[in-house]
Amino acid sequence: LHWIVFATAVDIMAFWPVAILGMIGIPLLATLIYFIPYKICLKLTKKPWISIIIGFLLSEAFISHILFNGFPWLKFGYFISRYNLGIYKILPDFLISLLVLSSLISFSLNRKVCLSLVLFIGLFSFYKVPQKKMDLKILILQQNIPQHLRIKRDTDYFSFLKTFEGEHADIIIMSEGSFDLFESKILDYIKDKFIAEVLVFGTNTIEMNKKSTWQLFNSFYAYMPKTNFLYRYDKEFLVPFGEYIPEIFRNIAPSLIQNLSNDMLDFTSGTRMQKYFEYKNYKIVPNMCYESIFHDAFKKRVDENSVIFNITNDGWFGNTVGPYQHLRMSQILASKTNSFVVRTSNNGVSAIIDNNGKILKRTKLNTIDSLRYN
Repeated sequence: LHWIVFATAVDIMAFWPVAILGMIGIPLLATLIYFIPYKICLKLTKKPWISIIIGFLLSEAFISHILFNGFPWLKFGYFISRYNLGIYKILPDFLISLLVLSSLISFSLNRKVCLSLVLFIGLFSFYKVPQKKMDLKILILQQNIPQHLRIKRDTDYFSFLKTFEGEHADIIIMSEGSFDLFESKILDYIKDKFIAEVLVFGTNTIEMNKKSTWQLFNSFYAYMPKTNFLYRYDKEFLVPFGEYIPEIFRNIAPSLIQNLSNDMLDFTSGTRMQKYFEYKNYKIVPNMCYESIFHDAFKKRVDENSVIFNITNDGWFGNTVGPYQHLRMSQILASKTNSFVVRTSNNGVSAIIDNNGKILKRTKLNTIDSLRYN
């Protein structure tokens, strides 16, 4: 998770307190989360190896479902995802994590047990279902807007689309944060410069609620020029410290948090179970950035005719392992939901992923590129 600290390098003068807090706080927090359950289990069972397994599984459950409303980024069971995506269609995460942990620990205790577990896990790598068909002509636009320009209010976002002007497809998809803030001239521009039945883009939306206070949303828009239909989805699962400050920290040190955040608005979470939109008998399920790691939540939203559109901006990760980890989470999402995932990233890696989690097409990281399917 070193990329969390790396993200502050975009403007180190502004974010240096967060960088220091991350370098010290993340290792300390991780140590406490894993050490405390282990010590409690050890005291109860008196058996170190069993305590490691139970303690780690309890810690993983706490991180995935409770900490900051859930942070299921890299579970132990995901370590095998490079070679085995079939297992996620059949077994729940906690059981996969149990098998992986048990195989690692048994390596030093009983090699026969270890080999048996490895072979058992490996069998699932052969499990695949028939590949679904996705009869959609899709064009992904990877704008590669530098992250340091995103924090400047005078950045011309339209200039990063000039390379692609005139392109055509059934659906043209731009990334999360394709534009800074929603305004009507965005619709006028994309309608004039691109030929498509559906134009998808991400931008921030600010509006006043019933209590006359401003709210900021990270939004996914789908615009259909022929009918002037405009669909909007507001990101539901927000990134802690990136899009909002957890309330516990605001209560502990309100003045410090206010200074660090420069009095900026927290993003507001979208309402639960927002509607999808339909196109050519397909149910298009929006998914934004960090939401691609919440597999179980989105598994409830899909059916046989669903396609998941994930738009993201991985520019914060820079040239670290972060974008590749994020891509792997999207592959697991595709496998678990048995759905195609169309992933559009500002700086890469953008990809078309089939319902078995296999990458059919992809772009490179940190490049201006486009990706056409069908």
